[in-house]
Amino acid sequence: MTAGQFQQGRPATLHPELPDSNAPEHFCDAPVATWRGDIDALQFTAAGHGGVCMIHRLAFRSLVGRMPESDDCLAYFSAHAKNFAAAARQKIAAQTIQPGRNFHLNSRDIRRALAGPSS
Repeated sequence: MTAGQFQQGRPATLHPELPDSNAPEHFCDAPVATWRGDIDALQFTAAGHGGVCMIHRLAFRSLVGRMPESDDCLAYFSAHAKNFAAAARQKIAAQTIQPGRNFHLNSRDIRRALAGPSS
């Protein structure tokens, strides 16, 4: 592995069959997450934006109703990946987050996306 293939503690896309963060949004509807033990948070790349989106373990505590282990957080994310992607898109739009900038989602951001569009 060469320098530049690691960013924010995660390997860069090395396999052509895996979605690239620069791919069209519809191609990356369900993002892939990794766990960052150094910051106790889950992370994924926001499709079409390029920034890394992070969700701290404490946000998951509110969502799952107990203090989760890293595997619990990854499993919850996997079950609701499209909602996490929607929450990231909503936060980017609402806060005008510049392309490539990293950002965090909290449990309220995720709950809004889980609830779906408001009437």
